[in-house]
Amino acid sequence: MANYVPPPYSGQPRRYPGPVSAVAPQAALANHDYAFRIRIDTSTTVRQVNNIVDIAGSAAEQAGAIAEAVTAECGIPMIDGNGHPRPIDVEISACLTVDGSGNFVGDDKSLAGVVQQQ
Repeated sequence: MANYVPPPYSGQPRRYPGPVSAVAPQAALANHDYAFRIRIDTSTTVRQVNNIVDIAGSAAEQAGAIAEAVTAECGIPMIDGNGHPRPIDVEISACLTVDGSGNFVGDDKSLAGVVQQQ
């Protein structure tokens, strides 16, 4: 049982272009073949003029959705096949880029007045 290797996980994490606000140092993960990687990208780009963008969902709702996904997969294996702890590499990107003028970005409550004015 000492040479047991867990089965590969289905699918590869999706790679997103763009800046990352928090990344685990790669040197800390270099010696671990079984690092668990989570990539969260909630970046939004608004272009042109006079857009009204409702950014639905709070950070708590997003964290809840991630927790539900992990629970649905029966958790995260915290040790590798040799009994060594598995590092978790979490990358988070939450950039908001607004190019143009007359744009309004917010949640439904903050945008209600903007919609009524137009």
